[in-house]
Amino acid sequence: MNRGSPFLINSCLAFCMLWLPQLSWAGERPAWEEHLKTSLAADFVTEEDHLWLRSAELMLYGAVDHRFDGRLTLAAHEYQGQYMFEVHEAFLSSSRWLPRGQIKVGHFFLNIGRLNQFHQHDWPFLSTPRVHREFLDFEAVADTGVEISYLLPGSQFLELTLGVTRGYNWGHTHTKGLRPQMPIHYLHPNFFVDLGRGQGLLLGTTYVGHVENSGLRRSLVGLDATYKWRQGRVLKYHLQSEIWYERINPQVTEARERVGAYFFPEYGLDEQWSAGLRLDLFSDLSRRFVTTGERQENLDVTFIPTLTFRHSEFALFRLAYAYDLRTAQGESDRRHQELQLQLTFILGDHPAHEF
Repeated sequence: MNRGSPFLINSCLAFCMLWLPQLSWAGERPAWEEHLKTSLAADFVTEEDHLWLRSAELMLYGAVDHRFDGRLTLAAHEYQGQYMFEVHEAFLSSSRWLPRGQIKVGHFFLNIGRLNQFHQHDWPFLSTPRVHREFLDFEAVADTGVEISYLLPGSQFLELTLGVTRGYNWGHTHTKGLRPQMPIHYLHPNFFVDLGRGQGLLLGTTYVGHVENSGLRRSLVGLDATYKWRQGRVLKYHLQSEIWYERINPQVTEARERVGAYFFPEYGLDEQWSAGLRLDLFSDLSRRFVTTGERQENLDVTFIPTLTFRHSEFALFRLAYAYDLRTAQGESDRRHQELQLQLTFILGDHPAHEF
């Protein structure tokens, strides 16, 4: 299993294409190049008692011209024993065509829920919550299409996001996929409340629909909430949560219904240290006994206490302990424990998130 050479070759090629022209440029640079920003990020985590590179990301972003901004993100993940660069994002966006709105066209992370809008190295915890992994993806659902966000007029912040994407695949795949019977379509309203004294609450609901080429119909309904209370430069209190319900209707078998959630309260000890506890809940509502066909009660629970040290906004160290308990009616409980570590660093400019 050769992990190193393809990744090293691709990294060298990317470096040469991006940096050598800038080093050899003589004379005054054009205006657009002055706005080009570059970010490199590496995310290391432990898995089964060994440290491995979960992702390496190269991001280019900035103004394309006086109306459009652009972003190109290349990321390397391990796939079948090798690291390969792939396009995570490549899109144009503009807030100058639609008053109080923004239009995004290209390949991007869908604006659904909370976590799906961020790369893993920007998450407030180490591992992927099970509900996100089962319903969406290990990192995020990305697709090619159009997304429009509109901020409704009024004194309160209420933003509506509507998107339609190709839907040839769902989640992270390396295959071309087949034309769906209905593309991915989603609606994500966001409501922000300024609570004063450095406090803010962002609430969102999500609906996602999709009918695959095989006729499999997917419906997702979600609720997300993010609360932050800053005291000076310290994020003193932080709460992030998502609750999702999924219904899948295959053509031949009966419908499958599942529900899951995660809750992550975090307390800031000072500017650099914070401690949190993530609670994951997951249940398959359509799971049945093989013999009788009756519905089987089941609940999977995971506790993950987390300690984070942010040396700066560009370097992060994280320690977590995961205790996973899976219970099902008529079966023995299953337990799994794991100590997890994370090291993340960023080189260059990294775009800031609004909240």
